[in-house]
Amino acid sequence: MRNLFLSLATAILCLLAAPVHAHEEHRSNLDVVLDRVAPQPARLEVRIVNTLAPQMLVTNRTGQTLEILDGRAIPVIRIGPSLTWVNASAPAYYSEHPMSDRPSDAAASKNPRWVIASHEPSWGWFDPRIQAGDSDKPARWHIEMRLGAQPVVVSGEFRARTVSHGYWMPAVLTPHEIAPRVEVAIIPGVVPAVTIQNGGHEPVTVIGGRGEPFLRIGADGVFANALSPTWMQSGRAPQTASPIALSNSGTAIRWTKISSGSRYTWLEWRARCSDERSERTPMKWKIPLLIGDKSVSVLGQTQWITIAPRIGDKPTLANAKLD
Repeated sequence: MRNLFLSLATAILCLLAAPVHAHEEHRSNLDVVLDRVAPQPARLEVRIVNTLAPQMLVTNRTGQTLEILDGRAIPVIRIGPSLTWVNASAPAYYSEHPMSDRPSDAAASKNPRWVIASHEPSWGWFDPRIQAGDSDKPARWHIEMRLGAQPVVVSGEFRARTVSHGYWMPAVLTPHEIAPRVEVAIIPGVVPAVTIQNGGHEPVTVIGGRGEPFLRIGADGVFANALSPTWMQSGRAPQTASPIALSNSGTAIRWTKISSGSRYTWLEWRARCSDERSERTPMKWKIPLLIGDKSVSVLGQTQWITIAPRIGDKPTLANAKLD
């Protein structure tokens, strides 16, 4: 039964992680760095966070309206003191929402159609200008914005990443059957994936990285907390859900049914070690659960596995030998 469970979990991950792996392969040797916001208004926070790809996150508490312009200088996002809107007429919006009546740039500029996307002054999006794509050369990037009538430019660079000769391998240290008829497995990947199958009578609630309820798996199906920051990073949330509730304090809950089964797989960032981690010592991690009203934890460890350099790889500080 356990072997069947692990085989099914692996098959699910292949469907889940294939496009993610492909994306990481394209930009595995470049990091996206934000190094300047000019000018820097007080109470305007701009960050890049790594979810499935580099994602721009802006929180605007200036009291003014901030507009983000696309590469054609068309306003595509508007973040006000209490609401966020997206311009549904802008081509950049439709790049993630293709439609047959996609407007021209001119029409989008002259006839913006603003729709409310969030009731918070914060928004996150996968901006194509901070995706390295197939490029393997360092380069600069910039995104133009307007705060009221004042131009603001956010800029940075794609920075070369040192070649690593090895990989991080995650493992679950607790028994795979963590409770009667509740099984847990982890599957290695660029971002490891965790699968839980609940064949028991009590619902299993997975607690997210900020202490918020993240998933609930039970006999009545699988439910996700649509406001959970961990759900936004799980690889299963719709892209359209993106104010990435990364700015969420973790107190808000909105359960949404996402499956009628009793098994679920998601990308688990708590089990991931970055290649840039200077220490190659094992990293301990924990995923808290509630099984009914009983608190338990999935304990795990991710350790570095060294592999021999490929012929033709350039020496790095990590593998250079001293005479």
